[in-house]
Amino acid sequence: MGTKFGNETTREQWFMGLAEPLKEEVTCFDLPVIGRLPVELSGRFLRIGPNPIKGLTDNFQHYFLGEGMVHGVRINAGKAEWYRARWVRGGQVASHFGEPELPGPNFERSFSANTHVTSFNHETLALTEGGVPPVVLDYELNSLRRTDFNGGLPGALSGHPKIDPITGELHAVCYWYPDKADCVQYVVIDADGRVIRADDVPVQNMPNIHDMALTKTYAVVLDLAVDIDIEVAMTGHPLAFFFNEEHGSRLGFIERTGSVDDIVWIEINPCYAFHVVNSFDAPNGDVVIDVCRYDRLFEKGCTGPDNLSTYYRWTVNPKLGSILEEEVDSRPQDFPRVAPEYVSLPNRYAYCASLEKGWSFGRYTYRHDLKLGASVDHDHGEGRTGSEPVPVSRGEDDEGGEYVFMYVHDSTTNKSELVLLDGRNFSAEPLARVLLPNRVPSGFHGDWIPDSLVPPK
Repeated sequence: MGTKFGNETTREQWFMGLAEPLKEEVTCFDLPVIGRLPVELSGRFLRIGPNPIKGLTDNFQHYFLGEGMVHGVRINAGKAEWYRARWVRGGQVASHFGEPELPGPNFERSFSANTHVTSFNHETLALTEGGVPPVVLDYELNSLRRTDFNGGLPGALSGHPKIDPITGELHAVCYWYPDKADCVQYVVIDADGRVIRADDVPVQNMPNIHDMALTKTYAVVLDLAVDIDIEVAMTGHPLAFFFNEEHGSRLGFIERTGSVDDIVWIEINPCYAFHVVNSFDAPNGDVVIDVCRYDRLFEKGCTGPDNLSTYYRWTVNPKLGSILEEEVDSRPQDFPRVAPEYVSLPNRYAYCASLEKGWSFGRYTYRHDLKLGASVDHDHGEGRTGSEPVPVSRGEDDEGGEYVFMYVHDSTTNKSELVLLDGRNFSAEPLARVLLPNRVPSGFHGDWIPDSLVPPK
């Protein structure tokens, strides 16, 4: 067990520089564009991240707990029609603005979702883990209501659900401690928004399970070597997660058509991973799981990532109990994505953001060709910082030819841009740069949401 929580990383340090919160919501129309936005793109690029509503005046504040703010750009007919920045209306945000609480269940939590913004069942959802309900947003990013999917969600969703591109189902591994201290839940919601599965999976020590893996055959639970230190949690610390080598690391394979009672656990070397790149079934019965893997993490407590992750592949055969662990790329990187059409299916290409010391984004975005074992880098330039890359397919059977969106910060102007890269010529100059009126703080996750999934109203 690492040392108990101290002041190794202060809350002020977390919110300096690119992470400094915006002080107000923003609306801007008719954004300047350098280059050309494809006329066939019609929709919104959205990303969410922590943006404390009260700044740093509270007795304790942590980057992971800052109220969520969604940043979005609307693209249509080759134009960038608007940019909006909106706080998600958790209880503290609503109180700050003198607004009533959002309708819908709150699971006795007032925290504002800050981890992911995506679309499901024709709605835009702001998500986070730990028992905070999803928040439904309107097209202009205003918060409408909290949702538990018509009463079907028992008490938590995840910031990292997987949406099966064939069935349309949403799969998630969820936790909400300490209310349910002895298990996590495997949740499945069908394409019509009905919760069809919410099964308890027993675990010990309340592990931090940020993401999951999904294949056509399996849902995979990542029970890794970061869990809650009860003594620290008893002091009132809201994020008492520590690296715990004694907890160990294991992968739990649940057959999607089977029972959680038949889960197969495979032990791996102690480690942690926030994010799964992708996972799929191999023809020989193996399951391939690509992750951004940390050797060790939170050794001094959850003051922030104190190491950097690299690209790893786990090749597991749940029937035989075998596992092969291989490092694919040794450069620090995280926030991985594949084109949505390949989630849970064999993929050739994957995209990652480079990381630098202090767990800050770097100037590079990596495009991995997993068939050739090679990478192409996009260099955003001196003083420019990337973020999570989001690939958007141009049509059927075009893997590798994706458009790739991301927000990029320019330190010379202290403003951000929405940058569009060409997967077919990834190292080249961007296809388009949408100039934004302000800095988009470093945040977490988001999506390109085409109007075909959530049309404007």
